[in-house]
Amino acid sequence: MNAQNTWKQLSVSVNNRSFIKGSIHTLFSIFFLVYSISGHASTLAWSGDSIIGVNGIVIGNNTYDAYFDERSCESIFSPCTSDSDFQFSSTEASLATMALQTVFDLQGSSFDPLKINGIDQCLGACYVAVPYKVDVSFNRITSAALNVLQTPTSLTSIQSFGTNVEFSNMAFVTFTPAAVTIPASGWLFGAGLLGLLGMTRRKNPNK
Repeated sequence: MNAQNTWKQLSVSVNNRSFIKGSIHTLFSIFFLVYSISGHASTLAWSGDSIIGVNGIVIGNNTYDAYFDERSCESIFSPCTSDSDFQFSSTEASLATMALQTVFDLQGSSFDPLKINGIDQCLGACYVAVPYKVDVSFNRITSAALNVLQTPTSLTSIQSFGTNVEFSNMAFVTFTPAAVTIPASGWLFGAGLLGLLGMTRRKNPNK
């Protein structure tokens, strides 16, 4: 009888440890799911009545804050004479523009493109542009662009002429790495994980 009781206690102990470990794995999965959703939400950045950028743009495995700039290519990407002066390649520029498109389309038909910093008029089209190529011989810049006049917005590739020109219907986009913050739900899940880890250690004093 004692042997049977001992075996039952061992079985319960093993089952408890398996349950706790399984719970830890589940909480880890939930934590990363919640973090990926709440920690990477893209939002418009406002300054007064002007949209100056978009926070939390995910491009590949990185998160950026995007800013709309009305200045010329020479002023922003000085000296604007080589493709290496730009932040992204053609592929990355396209991904960045697609990410911006998602944010703008969520604004719906009430969205006003003239509120975007750097866009003063929309005669047929107006753009936010991510440049990736410059042809100095033709004084020409190629960008992955988003026509924000249309609803929904449309992706395109445009060529703008004049590296030192400020365009009234186009704003260039610059990007900086975003500060990653852990949402409040993340801290709660973290506390739960620590609690479960403490339980497993108490169940296994020799480990």
